[in-house]
Amino acid sequence: MTPQFETVQLTSSCSYYLVSYVDLLGQGAPLQAIADRRPNEAEELAKVFGPVVTHIRFLRDAFFIFAKAMAAGPVPDGLPAEHFERFRRFRKVDAGIRTFSDSLVLTSKLEESDEFGRWGPIYSIQTHLNGLATILVMGLASKIPIRVGTSLSIGMELDGEYLGPALGEAYDLERKIADYPRVVVHQRVRRVLISHAQRHDPEAPEPAIDAAAARIAGEMASVLRPISPTADMLDVIHPLFTAAGGAFSVQNLADARAFAFDQHAEHQATGDTKLATRYAQLLSYFNGAA
Repeated sequence: MTPQFETVQLTSSCSYYLVSYVDLLGQGAPLQAIADRRPNEAEELAKVFGPVVTHIRFLRDAFFIFAKAMAAGPVPDGLPAEHFERFRRFRKVDAGIRTFSDSLVLTSKLEESDEFGRWGPIYSIQTHLNGLATILVMGLASKIPIRVGTSLSIGMELDGEYLGPALGEAYDLERKIADYPRVVVHQRVRRVLISHAQRHDPEAPEPAIDAAAARIAGEMASVLRPISPTADMLDVIHPLFTAAGGAFSVQNLADARAFAFDQHAEHQATGDTKLATRYAQLLSYFNGAA
């Protein structure tokens, strides 16, 4: 008997998703080295699992701390005061983070609402991209380098798990395009943002919120720098991230650059030209030359 899936159930559960694959660099080899260890070798296992767990928790917590801070931010200009409370309840963190060994998968559901229109998906994209900028820079500043691929497509949830093509696309971007510690984003994301930035909806349920969504979409499109016919790079040194109230502090950025400098020097001294080149690219970007 062939399993059947009701069409109504399928279509009602589908939505657009923004998905990121986050690779914690330098963790694969230590994990592989303990493949034949026994469970009772606690001391040796702790040497490997301890840093991985600490780094994963740091990145996960940094993402959600920033997302919650955004949710508590000011409401859009022009929104009537009687809608403030409902709007704050609506502006919640709708993102999931799952751990796969030394990698993280971040998913944000992009779903419009009858009450606030397209604000939901645009705000989710803004939170997601700002969160990625935060964990990239704060990770580097804390000597936790990551590499990220991000994509947007149709998808669905099956028993709380994401199902769709965006994860495979994000994985390919991280593996094949990113190369050094940075966030690479499928150009579909920028196309969607530009489309929303240029769209004016005179019948939007809340004109002030709709106008704010269009403005934010334009701002988010401006932080995506084209690097290939199919991919953009998240420009974490863009003023939107580094200005007062941005995703991270100027000191975080300075510490991230210092880590890149140290890593380049270390790998150059040991003759590891592959890693030396990757950190030279990152350093060049931080110096504004890439």
